[in-house]
Amino acid sequence: MFLMPNQVLDGGLTGIALMINYKTDILLGILTFLLNAPFVIMSWRMLGLRFAGSYLYAMVLLTICTWFLHDVEPVTDDELLSIAFGGILLGIGVGLVIKGGACMDGTELLAMLLNKRLPISVGQIILIINLIIFSVAGFMFGIDRTMLSFLTYIIASKLIDMVETEFNEAKQTIIICNDGAAIAAEIYEKLGRTMTILDARGFISEKKI
Repeated sequence: MFLMPNQVLDGGLTGIALMINYKTDILLGILTFLLNAPFVIMSWRMLGLRFAGSYLYAMVLLTICTWFLHDVEPVTDDELLSIAFGGILLGIGVGLVIKGGACMDGTELLAMLLNKRLPISVGQIILIINLIIFSVAGFMFGIDRTMLSFLTYIIASKLIDMVETEFNEAKQTIIICNDGAAIAAEIYEKLGRTMTILDARGFISEKKI
């Protein structure tokens, strides 16, 4: 079983599926599909067929990979290493999927929709949703498992936001001078960066800057 007292819990709808699987022995893949199905329909109606198709494709791949990796021996037995690198890989993976215009889990879909209405990042919303899920799981598997799992998603949420938004940021430099053409030519020659030259005047003094 995946959810054992000495293991870290998963989050999102997969975490809920794992909890149900632990209690009922229903196949994890079936539970994951059934829990995500309503969200696929929701994404189709709210975000369009293309997004819903990408969501469904990602979900199927996740289910297949989970099934194949279910009984694979762990790379390390160190919980802190598992939490750190698991959180990093999870955050990068989810971030890339969201950045590509899709999602793999209903909680990610909710986070993307809420992000358009609330001043909270996608990673933070996912973290809050998983906090609720882990709080419920804590009663089933112990508070120590919940705390370790939550730590994984703290790391993941930071990576999700970094991959989704910060890598898109661009830097701009404004140079105020009287000989813009000469400076632009030198920067282009030495750095290979093009520039835009604008004429500007002071609002009060009306003098050319």
